[in-house]
Parts: sequence; structure tokens; C-alpha cells
Amino acid sequence: PFLLNYCTSLVHGPVSARDRKRFEHYCKKLGIPVPTKLGSMNKTNSGQLNPYYATMVDTTDWIVGKLVKYLEATDDPRNPGHKLIDNTYVILSTDNGGCTAIPAKTESGGVEYEHITDNAPLREGKQTLYEGGVRIPFIVRGPKVKNNSVSGAIVSLIDLFPTFMAIAGAEEDLSLIHI
Repeated sequence: PFLLNYCTSLVHGPVSARDRKRFEHYCKKLGIPVPTKLGSMNKTNSGQLNPYYATMVDTTDWIVGKLVKYLEATDDPRNPGHKLIDNTYVILSTDNGGCTAIPAKTESGGVEYEHITDNAPLREGKQTLYEGGVRIPFIVRGPKVKNNSVSGAIVSLIDLFPTFMAIAGAEEDLSLIHI
């Protein structure tokens, strides 16, 4: 088995857009004029209203889609007649809840706080121990995962290493771990 661990920084600060066309698309979709000066895009505490963040999530989705399409189209050299996706687990997760506010520079050089994500109905977000800070998406696609299945199991990212070891058929020998 092989493992690709892709940790993007796209949905972390600095909150920005690398694709102006997609950014303008989300400005229009959210009903926000394309900004012409520095300052907060969203000073409220409700709703997903940040086109920069929307563009970052959209770009992350595009990258994951490209990876999955590659796995679906590429023959598995270890298993003739099958594609790589047939023996691959794709796990999508985050490390924490959404960031609720970050400082944004103003045109006058001051600072105001900008609302980035909305974790509603959960309370608070990143850097807190409330549910909005610790509840995260966890999506798994793989050979032993039934399509469209949903689980209410509580997952800790700490559990991933032993889970990957079990999927790979490795023995539980912690002496193999070098810190």
C-alpha cells in the first residue's frame, strides 16, 4: 500500500484568493461588490459571507477532485485490470473548526476583526474547546466503505495512525515508531 498525506494550507491564513475569476464569482454569488480597498469583507457574525474564504474552499475542492480523477483513471500496476481508486482510501478532514474572526488591516492602518467562517449552529470556532472549534468534517471513500453511508461514531485524528497501520496490514509493534 502507499499513502499520500496532502495537507493544504489553502483554508488557513492569510485568507486570500489566488484566482480572481473565482473570487469575482463568489463576490457576485454572495451579493458583495468586488473590493477596491483594504478592509473587512464581513463584520457580522452570521453566515458564510467571505468570498476570499469561499474561493479558498473552492480551490481545495478542485485539487481533491483532480486527485480523485487521477486515481480513477490510472491503472494499478500492483493489480492488473483495476484502477488505483479500487484499492485506495481517500480521507478528507480538517484539523479544527472554522476560524471565526481574524484581524484585518484597514485603509487607515488600523485593525478591525473580520468574520471568516460561520460554524452555526455550533458555538465559537478555531482556538476554542467549544463544538465549533473541535467538530470537524471527516469524509472517507475506500474499498470497504459503503457509498453514501453515514456514521455517528466519534473520531479522533489521533486514531488515524493505528488505523492506517491496520489497513496496511502492519503488526502492532510500537517499537517501529521513531520520534
